Amino acid sequence: MRLPKQVMSDLALVRDLEPEALFRLNEQINAVGTKPDSLTELSALASRILGDQPSNGSRLVDVLHYLSNYRRRLRLSVDEVLVAVQTALREGAKWSEEEFQRWGNVRPAIAGLLANPRFSYLAKSLELRYDYANLFESSRIITDLRPVYNDDASEIEGVVVSFTMRLGFIDIDGRHGMSVALDESDVRTLLRECERAILKAQTARRRMGQAQIPTSAFGEKSDVKD
Repeated sequence: MRLPKQVMSDLALVRDLEPEALFRLNEQINAVGTKPDSLTELSALASRILGDQPSNGSRLVDVLHYLSNYRRRLRLSVDEVLVAVQTALREGAKWSEEEFQRWGNVRPAIAGLLANPRFSYLAKSLELRYDYANLFESSRIITDLRPVYNDDASEIEGVVVSFTMRLGFIDIDGRHGMSVALDESDVRTLLRECERAILKAQTARRRMGQAQIPTSAFGEKSDVKD
């Protein structure tokens, strides 16, 4: 297991947290009234419980999410993941023995968080939200006015209004863009389809709510931090 530099840095922060606070966070994840519906909400909850700097909760959740993905990808147990982390830290982290002892103190609490079914659900749902070949990044619709000239181009006889939709998207190779020509009818159709998509998402959430199945729409709550 090779740990990225950012994960190593975040693990150093986690190492110095109070184990009692991490155990308290694990209890609160499933508590009525504080049960988070996204990793963003979990980060906010962690920040409240940990206190100190607000970013600590976010960095803790980043570490947990990374380790959870690693565990799922290789189909490992929580203990196996933490053994791999320990080995990677011994090989790459310039920690003192006292710092490794502090990591050992928080390790049971980290194991509890990774094994928490609610956290596992949140991590899986985020992965499914973004498991697509292409991810939308941005869009613009540009209105064009194109003059129609007479035969000798000495006069403008009229103007044609058209639209260009510029799409930005991300795939495994990076960022890309494309442009699509539209007319006014196309724009109105696109508007209707967008409104219908939102309505379908609302209907799905309502029906799943009646069945007491937790549901969140793709992109409804941001789990991605800049």
